Amino acid sequence: MRPHFSHRRQSGFLMIEHDKPVTIVDIAKDTGLSIATVSRALNNSQKVTDKTRRKIKESASRLKYIPNEGAKALVQGTTNTIGLLLNDLSPASNTVYTILNEMTAKRDYKLLVFNSLNQINSQEHCIIDMLNRRITGIIIIPLPGAYHSLEPIYNSGTPCVIINRFVREFNFSHVIFDFRIGVCEAVDYLVISRQRKHFFQLANMDVYAGLERRKAFQFALKANQIDHSYNPVYPVDDSFKSGYEAMSLILNEHPEADAVICSSDYTAAGAIRACRDNKKKVPEDISITGYYNSEISEYFIPRISSIDANFSELCRTALDKMIAMIKNHEDHPENFSLPTRFIRRETS
Repeated sequence: MRPHFSHRRQSGFLMIEHDKPVTIVDIAKDTGLSIATVSRALNNSQKVTDKTRRKIKESASRLKYIPNEGAKALVQGTTNTIGLLLNDLSPASNTVYTILNEMTAKRDYKLLVFNSLNQINSQEHCIIDMLNRRITGIIIIPLPGAYHSLEPIYNSGTPCVIINRFVREFNFSHVIFDFRIGVCEAVDYLVISRQRKHFFQLANMDVYAGLERRKAFQFALKANQIDHSYNPVYPVDDSFKSGYEAMSLILNEHPEADAVICSSDYTAAGAIRACRDNKKKVPEDISITGYYNSEISEYFIPRISSIDANFSELCRTALDKMIAMIKNHEDHPENFSLPTRFIRRETS
C-alpha cells in the first residue's frame, strides 16, 4: 500500500498530512515557488534573494523539513562534514572533540565523530564508514602500529590531517606537539631551583606521544647530567588509578625518588595521592609534574605543576589546514610542530 499523502489549506498555509519525510517538493507547493528555487535557498545560493530565502526557510521549519544528507552527497559529491576519528575516551581525546566541535560549527561544517576504542579492526571499519559517507575531510588520531589501515584514505584522495601522531608510511599533513621544550623547562627548574637528582617518568608506552615524551625526558636528563641508567620510566594509562599504582611502585622500589613527570594531570593527581598514602610530602619530599595543563591541574589541591600543550592551537592548526585543502583542492602536505611549556604551581 502506498503511503498516505494529502494536502489541505488551513489559515492561509498549505497543511501537509503524511507519514513519510517532508521533501523540497512539499516546500515548493507550500510556498508556491519552483523546486529549483527551494533547492538553491536551502543550499544558501547567492542567486536567491534574502526575502525568498527567509520565506522558504520559514516554510521548511514549519513543515519540520529534515535535509536528506545522503541525497545531497550523491549530487554534490561531498557532505560538508569533517570526520574526527579518535582511538580512546581519554581526557585528551575529549578535549580535542570539544574544541573541534565548536570550531567546525563556527565555520559551517558538521563534525562526525568516530572512536576505534583502541581496536585495529574498529579503526578500519570507521575509516571505511567515513569514506562511504563521502566525508569531506578527515582529522584522525590513529592507533600506533595500525597505520596500514590509513591506506584507503590515502588512495581515496580525501583530505586528511593527522594530529598528535606522526605517520611516515603515507604523505599526510601532521600537527604534533614538541614536548622537548616543556620537559626541558621542567627538568631544568627542578634540578637548578629544587636540587632534584632522582627523576622518574610515568608514560604511555605504546603511543607516539608517549615515545616522544620519553625521548624528551631522556634528553633533558642527559643535558642536566642526571643519571638515567636505572630505567626511570614506568608505564601508565591516563587515569587516576594508573598514576596511583605506578607511583606506589616507584616509592616501593626507589624510595630515593624526588621528582616525577607524569603522563597527564590525571595520573599526576593519582601520584600525589600515592605520595600522601606513603607519608611523602609534595613538593617538600618529591616534586610532581603533570601534562596538558588541563582544568584539574588548576583546581586540584595542591595545584598541579604541568607541561602545557595548547590543544586549542592544535585543533585550530589542523582545521585551518583541512579547510585549505578542501577549498583550494590543495594537495601539499605540511607538518606543524607546536611548542609546549612548563607551568609551575604548588607541586614542584
